[in-house]
Amino acid sequence: MTVFGLVLPTAFRKPSDAADYFRLGAEYTVGVTREMGWDVGDLPERVDNAYEAMRANETDVDDDVARLIAVVLAGDADFYSAFVRWFPWRYRVFVVDLDHIFRRKLRRLAAIYGDTDGARTWRDYLACYPGVLDPPSSYRAPQDVRVEGVPATRHVSGYADRTVLVDSVLHVDWYAHTARYVGIDVPETLVRDAVEEGARFFAVGGDISTEAARFQHALFADADWLRGVNEAYDLSSWACVRGAEAIDDARDRLSEQVTKD
Repeated sequence: MTVFGLVLPTAFRKPSDAADYFRLGAEYTVGVTREMGWDVGDLPERVDNAYEAMRANETDVDDDVARLIAVVLAGDADFYSAFVRWFPWRYRVFVVDLDHIFRRKLRRLAAIYGDTDGARTWRDYLACYPGVLDPPSSYRAPQDVRVEGVPATRHVSGYADRTVLVDSVLHVDWYAHTARYVGIDVPETLVRDAVEEGARFFAVGGDISTEAARFQHALFADADWLRGVNEAYDLSSWACVRGAEAIDDARDRLSEQVTKD
């Protein structure tokens, strides 16, 4: 992802700098949950409270609000590093340093609300400031997702197709992790099926079950997240625009699968 506007020395230094960014991710969580017909509880109110607190650079917030902010920002911090690992080295070499800088910025902000900002021990410090080669542990690696006996990435080429394939896996990981931390019960079997069937569907085609297609359809609303970040931070990013277009196309394909059944 292109993040030049997000990694400048003056960018994402205070909670208010990341308030709009947080809001987009948190509202995405609410939207996916509602589309799946699951109970959102008081999550929308927590999102509003968290957003207003961040805009005011307020860090003394209720525990459930702090947990929401921390999990959204920390989840995104590792998402970018996980994302680029699915791309060839010729792509990764241009973005690895930018991703690393943004990862550290988001982790530091998440730590303010996750109560590790003081880096009281060396473990706290490493948690806030990962090394450039430290693997993001919350997400599946390319070798973890196989289709027809080989890594799923072997079946696709080009930025758009690879973006859709990678997103079909990693947005499941992101949402499942975030949802559980904020009190949303996501069935383990659905997470497994969405990853396995989604990767196969976007790698080689074929069938996908109705429930997996519904879940993936809801998750592919992250095209709006991409457009939102691009606009909120004036990135003028080709990667965001092209990625959102590819994800919209993928969502249309899933709509056909859902209505077909």
